[in-house]
Amino acid sequence: MDDKTARDLVNQAWQSVIGVAPTLAERQAIQAVGRYEGSYGYGWHGITTRNWGAIQCGTHVHNDCVDGHCISWLDHKPSGSEFHACYRVYDSDYDGALALVQILHRMKVTDIMASGDSLAIATKMHQAGYYGGICPKGTLENSPECIKAVREVYGGKIYNNAHLIANACGESLAITPPQQSGKIVPVVGGGLVLILAVFGTCMILRKR
Repeated sequence: MDDKTARDLVNQAWQSVIGVAPTLAERQAIQAVGRYEGSYGYGWHGITTRNWGAIQCGTHVHNDCVDGHCISWLDHKPSGSEFHACYRVYDSDYDGALALVQILHRMKVTDIMASGDSLAIATKMHQAGYYGGICPKGTLENSPECIKAVREVYGGKIYNNAHLIANACGESLAITPPQQSGKIVPVVGGGLVLILAVFGTCMILRKR
């Protein structure tokens, strides 16, 4: 899927969930997440999941992905160790975009996207348990050094993908790089939060 097609789907999904059209920064930010996490649902090595946000079905047991709406996929914990998780398969491109907007709205990440602050967005997503990242060598999982690094890396992914989106769509860039963003928000509760929410017939477990 190209960035212009994805832009139209994001606009529709955001309008459906939030009730108003997204600002340029809001649309670029959430579209950048979908571009980075799942290549708009087409970056799964030959499997079309339409899963923009790498949203899980709610089980980490390899043999439980049997309902036809999930696939088993290899993922990594912050420590770098591997595990299999079940990832959602959506019926349409719009459903995949809608699911991404819905989960980030529930996590209140959409509340700060208008700022265009890539680091603040990455921090909020990390606090909510959306991703875990990979700790740099020599740092411990959940240590301040690891948390700071993974948030900065993810903020950079948001910025880089937003930049590509802006170029493809012929628009100005409304997202700031992590180096120009505000201070990192402190960790709440000392670790990642496990997010479980009812979504259709599956449970969403979005933790990487």
